[in-house]
Amino acid sequence: MRILKSCWTTRTALLIMLLIALTASIVVLVPAKAYAACCGWRVTERYYSDATLTTQVGTCFDDECAGTYTCTGTQTAYETATQTCCDRCLQ
Repeated sequence: MRILKSCWTTRTALLIMLLIALTASIVVLVPAKAYAACCGWRVTERYYSDATLTTQVGTCFDDECAGTYTCTGTQTAYETATQTCCDRCLQ
């Protein structure tokens, strides 16, 4: 009986080591989230009067593609932002 018990322990340890190795290889091999290779972004921030985001009171536009930043209206804590990659980069 001792041989079977020892064999069971060895098999269990081997199985656990294989599972750990498999998990580690999956984590290493799964690629990170890819982003487009951008040289700049166009970011539009829209500001709202309250948390319902129904009444827009201001806008900021950060155009890294053209090197401009403009704001109109009022900036508040209630905002949404969208970004797009530059189609063409400054040379």
